[in-house]
Amino acid sequence: MFKDNIDAVEYGDYKDFYFNANFGVSFRIYSDRDTDGDGISDDVDNCPYEEEDIDGFQDEDGCPDYDNDNDGILDINDACQNIAEDLDGFQDEDGCPDLDNDGDGIEDLDDSCPNVKEDIDGFEDEDGCPDVDNDGDGILDDVDQCVGQA
Repeated sequence: MFKDNIDAVEYGDYKDFYFNANFGVSFRIYSDRDTDGDGISDDVDNCPYEEEDIDGFQDEDGCPDYDNDNDGILDINDACQNIAEDLDGFQDEDGCPDLDNDGDGIEDLDDSCPNVKEDIDGFEDEDGCPDVDNDGDGILDDVDQCVGQA
């Protein structure tokens, strides 16, 4: 004959039960405890005391993600939470990458002057830089009466 013993340990609203038998066998029955109330059971929750933010980004780990794209701009202030800001000195505070800072139609990666708009005058327009003296005669195009002739 053996003597058994069932014990319970309470944690808030949850109990874990232990069964012990005198012949050296014991096992534990786990509850689906969710200490932080985020819907992720403590046994798989990496942050059982901190509620997951449930925003569609790495929600399965149980930890809140304050800056999903790791660009240094907290999600609460980030207009593009899952796309990293390019941090190029142009409108970096919005959290969204700016592919064409100067809006001239030439993406910054291909633009030799990403913060100065191309003048689109038919002369070296593909470089992204305005050409103030197309013909190189020393007279600026906006006052040159013979643009294109040196």
